[in-house]
Amino acid sequence: MGHKRAPPLRNQGSGCQGSGKIRPEPRTLNPFSSPNPSGGFCASGRTELFGRDGSAPVPQAGGTGADAPGRRIEIYADGAASPNPGSGGYGVVLIKDGRRRELAGGFRRTTNNRMEIMGVIVGLRCVREPHARITVYSDSRYVVDMLNGGYVVQWRRHGWTRNRGKDAVLNRDLWEELLNLCAGRKVDFAWVRGHTANRENERCDELAVQARQAGNLPPDTGYESPGGTAPATPLAPSAPPQQLTLFDS
Repeated sequence: MGHKRAPPLRNQGSGCQGSGKIRPEPRTLNPFSSPNPSGGFCASGRTELFGRDGSAPVPQAGGTGADAPGRRIEIYADGAASPNPGSGGYGVVLIKDGRRRELAGGFRRTTNNRMEIMGVIVGLRCVREPHARITVYSDSRYVVDMLNGGYVVQWRRHGWTRNRGKDAVLNRDLWEELLNLCAGRKVDFAWVRGHTANRENERCDELAVQARQAGNLPPDTGYESPGGTAPATPLAPSAPPQQLTLFDS
């Protein structure tokens, strides 16, 4: 992530045409065995595609309801912190049935790595369909390689330690929730190169940078109080107005 200012949030318009580049083939990740929790909440907005406050989405005509098998959902996520550690933000774009949803939020003091993970968590929190096939795109090697390589599962197996128990795993609160959100679901993770004209990845970067530049940001409790749980998504209807939420339909 560079130290740059993002352009103002703007409506991307209807549809979700890509940049014309071929998306990378994701590697399948399915090493999870822990139960899938009912956690997190989504922002309210014009669309009901991903449910609200934990409720199941309303079934659509043509067999596109929550129980439709093999339904594909794409999540693009990115994070930024400047300085690092410092104020941080994440940006998320969710694509389903040709429709887009953008989410973003920030914290007053956090790290770049934590915001990269948090973006993925926020996206997965908002997917309510238990049988959907989800592909997560990120330009973070930290996120994609640690998951696809099985390192995060290994850390959990070893009591959240690395190097044969010598070192504690950083960002345990976020990794733990991410594994729980993936449990029992079909989730693929794919790395995309940042700043290479990938429309959705660049949009996530813009959202993340502008989110961290907002004032009066809430604390990242997992960072400021180590040993705690992952911070709540600052996207609830009661969230401060500087928390950014934008929807396309």
